[in-house]
Amino acid sequence: MKEHAYLKKMDIIPLRINRIEHNENIDQKIIELLKKCDFCISDLTYARPSVYYESGFAERNSPVIYI
Repeated sequence: MKEHAYLKKMDIIPLRINRIEHNENIDQKIIELLKKCDFCISDLTYARPSVYYESGFAERNSPVIYI
């Protein structure tokens, strides 16, 4: 993806939970990563309720960019 190449050029490591191998509960893993992130990019294209919740959670600790 072009977006990832652009982010990597800026030394930003993009993480998507659905592309990370883990054996944990998906919700717990999302919260764990959101607590550690420097910023969050939230894609609201399909208006999934979980994205709104996760974005709000991320805003507690980090800036969120909504697209």
